[in-house]
Amino acid sequence: MNIGMKTIGELVDQLITTNLKLYFAQEIPDNAADEEVAELYRKCQTLNVRRNDLIRAIDKLMSMDSHSPTGKTYK
Repeated sequence: MNIGMKTIGELVDQLITTNLKLYFAQEIPDNAADEEVAELYRKCQTLNVRRNDLIRAIDKLMSMDSHSPTGKTYK
């Protein structure tokens, strides 16, 4: 999927969907096996990268490239 070819409405829709998927992926059951926990963490990492890409694309369309800190903001 090419983020650069999307409208701002499509990007916001995808951002909302990605945020919801990330929220539910962070719900790790108490009885989860180690493999399941590792898979959920990988899924969260992938979704977070997608989320950051969408935020950057929205900022770019709104000419706000430098306003959203999507990288680490701590040392």
